[in-house]
Amino acid sequence: MFKDILKITFNHVIDWIILFFSVIIPICITFFGLPQIELKEKFYIVFIFTLTTMIIYLIKLFFNTIMIIEKQKIILPKLKLIKDNYYIFEPCELYSPQMYVSLYYCSNNLEKFIGYGIIETVISNTNNLQVKIIEFQGENIDNDFCLKNKVNIFLKPSVPCNIEQKFYICKETVDG
Repeated sequence: MFKDILKITFNHVIDWIILFFSVIIPICITFFGLPQIELKEKFYIVFIFTLTTMIIYLIKLFFNTIMIIEKQKIILPKLKLIKDNYYIFEPCELYSPQMYVSLYYCSNNLEKFIGYGIIETVISNTNNLQVKIIEFQGENIDNDFCLKNKVNIFLKPSVPCNIEQKFYICKETVDG
């Protein structure tokens, strides 16, 4: 991350140096190298050249911003393994301990909700997510199904509203 910040800063400094010289050089050439042109025309030439340079720079910044946004896309974590009834998922910045999550199965570009659980912990040495499944949804969805299809199973940081209502009912029952 620090390396990326230095690279971006260096690129911006280089861009500003290029912008500075791309404005100063035409000013020098126009005012000192072309004495036969009237002062009014010299200002127009410098203004048009400066404006063109700035527009080109803004277009470059626009495309750089798009590239930075594309790099920031977060990929949802996929199932790595099942160990002692805990589901271990790839690391992801979206998740934190004690967070309810949904399990989805992706097949033929269609996502199917197959269960929900809670992240018990983020494993400290690997940042993998340790998830305890609360309940599977659907027929034939169990540990064996998940093991066979682990490359197509991933987490989402949300729970469908019909499942979320169960949490509120349980809380009301406990609170009295």
